[in-house]
Amino acid sequence: MFPNWRHYRKEVVAELKGLTKEERKVRHAEIVNGDQYQEMNELRQLSRLFERLPEYKDTEAEQLYEGIRAENEEFRGKEKHRNRKELEDIYYDNIQTSLDEGLPVEFEGDEQYVIKFLQWLFQAVNPGLLHSLLISKIVFDQRVNIAIGRDNYLVPYTEYAVLLKQYPKLAQYRFRGESFVSWNKMPFNYVPKRTPIRVYSHEGLGNDVSYLQSIPEDKRQDTFERGTLMHELAHQFWWLYVDQYKREKLTDVLSNTEKPIQPITDYAATYRDDKLLYAEETFCELVRLYSTAPAILMEWAAQSEGLQQMVLTICNFIEDGEGGEVLGFRYGEDIAD
Repeated sequence: MFPNWRHYRKEVVAELKGLTKEERKVRHAEIVNGDQYQEMNELRQLSRLFERLPEYKDTEAEQLYEGIRAENEEFRGKEKHRNRKELEDIYYDNIQTSLDEGLPVEFEGDEQYVIKFLQWLFQAVNPGLLHSLLISKIVFDQRVNIAIGRDNYLVPYTEYAVLLKQYPKLAQYRFRGESFVSWNKMPFNYVPKRTPIRVYSHEGLGNDVSYLQSIPEDKRQDTFERGTLMHELAHQFWWLYVDQYKREKLTDVLSNTEKPIQPITDYAATYRDDKLLYAEETFCELVRLYSTAPAILMEWAAQSEGLQQMVLTICNFIEDGEGGEVLGFRYGEDIAD
């Protein structure tokens, strides 16, 4: 979660309130000079900056969220007599109904760019996989997505480049892709529906990503961008097809304290403080590497025998499923560039 200035300020005020005047003076100085305060102060400045740029606010996602929230409030009002088990049964029935509809996935963005991307995508995944992940559309948006607090702003890259010179740490708030699958999870939502996946501008990205250093420089941005889509598809896959047992097994392997496992990517490492979320993000980064940089994946898996076995099990599962049905992610070396 991104930090919230108001929440942080309340915590600071509450902490200082119980101290003597001298203690308060010392603690206040420590807080003001601390990294968290500096980060929060910077966030407040960026919030004020983007509040003056309302034309860039992502209203489409905001409307989608409010629509889902309103529909679920109405549903729970009508079904308030039901217990949690009954609500869960309805939830899974709704998922199956949506899957059975077999609605086509739409693609949105610059036509030439979309065609080029899809030529690779339909080699990287079984086309049937997209229909089974409850995706409404995949949007290739050439703007930069900046997440400030709870708001998102979609900024043209040229404008972003200007802002970045004024606020260098703005890069920390840049999103490369987004899945809205979390809005379909219980207990927030008992009426799950197809939601979009978005891939945002990757311009200027790739050269500073550690796992891409073994890839030719002129291919890094494309590889990174393709991997982002795989990562977002993997979030949908984790939600629908990775059961609790598999999640716990992966969490256990990653949490091994006798022989700590190094994070699969720098991005996954940012979630290490939350075991369950770390396992999910590691899985999504595993799918990214499986499709776009398989040699790096196998190198990471070689850290321990247990991890290696787990990775091979996951790779077999995401490609073939448990009953031999082809779920659809394909191994990177089998995909033509």
